[in-house]
Amino acid sequence: MHALTQLVSLPSIDTVIDFSPLTVTPDTTLLDAVSLMHQQQASYVLVVENLFTDKMRVLGWFTDQDVIRLVCCKFDFQAATISQVMSVAAISLKYSQAQVNDITYLISFLQQYQLPLLPIVDEENLLVGIVTFKTIYQALQITPTSPCKLVDTIEQLRLFESAVVNANDAIVITTADALDEPLGPQIVYVNEAFTRISGWSSAEVVGKTPRILQGELSDRTQLDRIRTALQNCLPVRAELINYHKNGSTYWVEINIVPIADAQGKITHFVSIQRDITEQKQENIELETRVEERTQALQKSEERFRFLVESIPQQVWIAQPDGYVEYINQRMQNYLCCTQEEMWGWKWQNWVHPEDLSKCLDAWHNSIVTGEPLELEFRWYRVTDKTYRWHLARAVPQRDQDGKILNWFGTNTDIDDLKVTESVLRQTQAQLQAILDNSPAIIYVVDNQNRFLLVNSQYEKVFKCSKQFLRGKSIYKFFPRHIADEFAKNNRNVLTTGKPIEAEEIVPQEDGLHTYLSIKFPLKDANDVPRAICGISTDITDRKRAEANLLLRDRAIAASSNGIVICDARLPNLPIIYANPAFEYITGYSPEEVIGRNFRFLQGNDTNQPEIQELRNAIQQAKNCTVILRNYRKDGSLFWNELSISPVFDADGNCTHYVGIQNDITERKQSEMALMVSERRLQYLLSATPAVIYTCKPYEDYDITFMSENITAMLGYAAKEFTENSKFWSDRIHPEDKSHVFTEAANLLKQGECICEYRFLHKNGNYIWVYDQFKLVRDDTGKPLEIVGYWTDISKRKQLEEELRTALEKEKELNELKSRFVTVISHEFRTPLSTILSSSELVEHYHHKWTEEKLLSHIHRIQHSVKHMTEMLNDVLVIGKAEVGKIDFKPILLDLVEYCRDLLQELQQDLNTEHAIAFHCEYESISCHMDQKLLGHILRNLLTNAIKYSPNNSIITFTLTYQEDRAVFEIKDQGIGIPQEDLPSLFESFHRAANVGNIPGTGLGLTIVKKCIDLCQGEIFVNSEVGVGTTFTVTLPLNN
Repeated sequence: MHALTQLVSLPSIDTVIDFSPLTVTPDTTLLDAVSLMHQQQASYVLVVENLFTDKMRVLGWFTDQDVIRLVCCKFDFQAATISQVMSVAAISLKYSQAQVNDITYLISFLQQYQLPLLPIVDEENLLVGIVTFKTIYQALQITPTSPCKLVDTIEQLRLFESAVVNANDAIVITTADALDEPLGPQIVYVNEAFTRISGWSSAEVVGKTPRILQGELSDRTQLDRIRTALQNCLPVRAELINYHKNGSTYWVEINIVPIADAQGKITHFVSIQRDITEQKQENIELETRVEERTQALQKSEERFRFLVESIPQQVWIAQPDGYVEYINQRMQNYLCCTQEEMWGWKWQNWVHPEDLSKCLDAWHNSIVTGEPLELEFRWYRVTDKTYRWHLARAVPQRDQDGKILNWFGTNTDIDDLKVTESVLRQTQAQLQAILDNSPAIIYVVDNQNRFLLVNSQYEKVFKCSKQFLRGKSIYKFFPRHIADEFAKNNRNVLTTGKPIEAEEIVPQEDGLHTYLSIKFPLKDANDVPRAICGISTDITDRKRAEANLLLRDRAIAASSNGIVICDARLPNLPIIYANPAFEYITGYSPEEVIGRNFRFLQGNDTNQPEIQELRNAIQQAKNCTVILRNYRKDGSLFWNELSISPVFDADGNCTHYVGIQNDITERKQSEMALMVSERRLQYLLSATPAVIYTCKPYEDYDITFMSENITAMLGYAAKEFTENSKFWSDRIHPEDKSHVFTEAANLLKQGECICEYRFLHKNGNYIWVYDQFKLVRDDTGKPLEIVGYWTDISKRKQLEEELRTALEKEKELNELKSRFVTVISHEFRTPLSTILSSSELVEHYHHKWTEEKLLSHIHRIQHSVKHMTEMLNDVLVIGKAEVGKIDFKPILLDLVEYCRDLLQELQQDLNTEHAIAFHCEYESISCHMDQKLLGHILRNLLTNAIKYSPNNSIITFTLTYQEDRAVFEIKDQGIGIPQEDLPSLFESFHRAANVGNIPGTGLGLTIVKKCIDLCQGEIFVNSEVGVGTTFTVTLPLNN
């Protein structure tokens, strides 16, 4: 037999089990796990689930080979957790099974499944320890063998020898009897792996000491530590630099254990040496690369942060699928939100509804095609609650293979530019409208007197088009002496750079016309005139009229009546003539009134009906006589009887108005004195819909006069107020009486008061009235009477009350919206994070995972999506209920069968550990109910009972009926509901104070209550904190 079997025998199973392996939890970051392995000098770490204080279940493991693999893949160690990259523990060995086998079985087991380690578990699959090749090597000790088991022992040794000989690690066995001698212990055995690693054959090293493998670079401290441990008969582990036969160096991980004979004396040492040169080099390279990448990432991140926070645009970054994962501070300030509130597709909440579809289409197109994004949209600014136009641009960032890594986008505020463009277009449209609708002819010529632009009136007068005129000289259209005069005026404008006004003679088909032309320069950016714009008005008729008027001036000047003549062809009907009698009446000289409209004589007293009558007559070119209040130059009032007559030209066009004035002040004053009192009373009684009254200014304020329309407002006759001095005060609402009399008492000081109070209508109801009254005094200041009016303001008061109610309702709605956003955002975050993490892991590692692990992550995604769908369904039900869009559609049902089916479906969906005990003494209960609404009620109540009850507890579900009503009772043994939460139990988003970290939206019981109300049922709650809750629901059977 080989020399190895002469040295050792097989140890017990417990000696090869490491009962205290290195462990971490699944949520440990990958970087922390690697750091822990390095600190403990371990080649592996177990990923476990802590069930109790000392009970752990193995989930997987992570080895130093995995570290090397991930480094080569440039994996992000900081972002990932150990659970995302671990090897799943699909194979383990029961401790009881290991006890009935030997070490050769364990070695074969490890080799068969190519396992770096083998978890040993108890009958409940809880961790006991692990077995590795390293623990086997450390446990190699010589053990006595009884004669009866010699054959088995020899066979075991043979198998063990085969395993050691063929092991990948070098095994060296030395004597233990020369530790204190200068040459040290002698080598008695080496395996083939030793020769492969060191270059020395067995024949070359047997009989020599291990110092043959050491040199200058061997760590003397480690060698001293090894010697000390061996002298104390203790196992030891170290890492050393050994020397190859060819003189090169290599790193080894050495595990040395002592071997005792039957009497317990240490006879040999077994040294297991693993070549870790590559691992050491890779660790050094790994540390260097990690440090370099960390520094580069930090520097890159600092530059990126500085850039995105410094540029004036809003910056955002999205994943290849369009999921927004970053926005800069400028965008957060604009939208008044955090990073998390914008993640994903939540940016839609700030886009103008009219632009949302366009934005989504453009964004989806870029995501699908990879083309850069560019579009304009309106973006809500929260600070001033306005939408502003923005230009969004986004480009994809690609890797070397052209695959999109992410999207980098910016939003630029172009609202001011949009407004400027809109104003410019509007201005251009207005200018074009002015040009085309102006009665004057408008044209632009360059400094060579060539036409650049003409308006529609020019085309109409001279019967030529814009296109025909453009670029042609004025000398091609007018006689030379006429064109010379035009050119002279144009040259004057260009030379002086200032506008001029000139009368120009222009030949037309019906003869020569006189035009009043205003010409001004058009300058370039350097203030140099480059063209001339002319606006010419045909004043031919006016010139003729002026000539005729000169002939009549002498006759008009001799009249004793004030006479004025106004030009109807010019805007504002300016006065062009006033005779001396006008100056005598008004005090204004002709020079002071020429060019002014005669309205100036009314001053600020323009609210005269006769003025409108006068305007209507002028618009219709008719004769008119009115009496106006005018004011002289010294400010004194005079009554003016004004008669106007239109003057028409030969074509029947009104060109002038002649006004004849008579001062009738004295006559008017007499008439006015007579009419004042009559009109005052008539106005008070008929011009207002309010009730007019007068009363005494003292004592009980006896009513002395009441208008007859009091009957329509209050139902009483007017005489009832005047005949009974206390009639008014007795019918004021008791709560308002003190306020009314307090205001009335202040009347002597204030002179006028306003009150709003309730007054008893004849029909027995109080109505709100508006009472405004004023104190009338005589010339000495003595109070004479109180004059006031009443109006019915009941409708206004009702509207005010409705407005307050609406505002309170709106406030409640806003609070509900805020709570909705908060709850849904919180509840969506967890499933979305689960979906994101699982989908990324599937994307990167699906080809390395087992089908079971892949299905596990897919099920996590499906569960999260289902949870989000259930929450959205709850929100939709609440929304439909709020707007009354849930219909009650009863159908024939067997309640017993329906409840049993519901329980079976619920237990399958929830996969719960709770037991639901259903009790019903009837085989069948027929009813007509809405199956959908009943499902909402029972499912939510049963789900809540499960959610808030401890595991393995029993939930009782009882069904019966009483007096044509079904009675459902659901009783749990859960946490209970505090008494202070019961009044708000069915409000949206309300959750009890003791729910702790139990997830939920607070919508379930709201849905239950609304569905019960639709079914015309009732719900009752009985709960005790820490004991449980009982919900009782009664619904009509509708049979």
